[in-house]
Amino acid sequence: MAGETAGRDAWLPASVGLVAGASVFSITIGLSYPLLALKLSAAGVGDTMIGINAAVTPLGMILSAPFVPGLTRRLGPWAILLGCTIASAVLLLLIGATQEVAAWFPLRFLLGCTTGALFVVTEAGVLEASPAHIRGRMMGAYTTSVTLGYALGPLILVATGHGGWLPFAAATAILLAASLVLTAARAPLRGRLVPSGGSGSVTSFLPKAPVLLVACAAVASFDNASMSFLPLYVADEGFDVRTGNQMLSVLLLGGMALQYPIGWIADRTSVPATFLGCAAASLAGCIAFPLALDAGPLLWAMLVLWGGAAVGVYTMALAELGARFTGTELVSGNAAVAMTWGAGSLLGVPSAGAAMDTAGGAGLLVVLAVPFAVLVLLTATRRR
Repeated sequence: MAGETAGRDAWLPASVGLVAGASVFSITIGLSYPLLALKLSAAGVGDTMIGINAAVTPLGMILSAPFVPGLTRRLGPWAILLGCTIASAVLLLLIGATQEVAAWFPLRFLLGCTTGALFVVTEAGVLEASPAHIRGRMMGAYTTSVTLGYALGPLILVATGHGGWLPFAAATAILLAASLVLTAARAPLRGRLVPSGGSGSVTSFLPKAPVLLVACAAVASFDNASMSFLPLYVADEGFDVRTGNQMLSVLLLGGMALQYPIGWIADRTSVPATFLGCAAASLAGCIAFPLALDAGPLLWAMLVLWGGAAVGVYTMALAELGARFTGTELVSGNAAVAMTWGAGSLLGVPSAGAAMDTAGGAGLLVVLAVPFAVLVLLTATRRR
């Protein structure tokens, strides 16, 4: 018992280091997306090409994810983390030094490969590092930190501006800082995330946890579609654009602020029950939102709960992943999560746009609601 306690306590600093490292990675991504969009716009590149150029980064994440488990098995998680951190810094410097838009496509694709591998290994490390009795809270802290990092990236860009080398130097310095933060996880990672009875391939993992992967795709679709179209829906309902952006901000704030409390509830009850509750609350939010538009203060409270529940589905999916799998199977699971997240991101926005063109605001709500309805049905059936 004492040995188990000592091992668990030794893993707590690793969990904290990995969570902090992931938040630093997300700061870099949150900075690079608007930075590169502004650079392209200033160069006279059209919006369509800017969007296509940005899309190659998640494409790199999707296509590289199947190779991460094998590389982790051969090289070890620490080598993957350090190598991809340095490679990401070099790629950002090359992007800053290159003025040819055509050259940014392969560079941003490779950036998606390296940052995708960072998140796969970091998430798997946090899950394996977290003791079972606090896994929900650890994943809540992880999701909150990553979300906060995405929000801080544009704020750093406000301070540096988008001209010259300064923003690229800032991004590089942040990534190098991440390598120092991750040092706390080096020793505990040794001998972890190694083969544990599974084949270690993403394709072999897919049938083992289909509900969890559907959950990740549903949250990715909700996240991207709501950020793109919720303000437009609100404007179509007669509100001004500023109010629509405020509603979106409150929705995102709920997604960030409620993850640790949701993790606490899961640790006190069970992860599957909390998972189902978050999925049902997300579906209820899609149905209730148009009815709550004229509800005054209740609308803002509903937006906080809706955003928290939607992101909570992802948090609980990760927590259950960590409870069910270990070693390279866990890395394969996180790689599958990265693939389904990327697929949900790529499909969510065009589906929402087409639905709004066809059926107006109701079409958006259907696109947001259907994945959660499927998820509730699958989860309830699985529990029975």
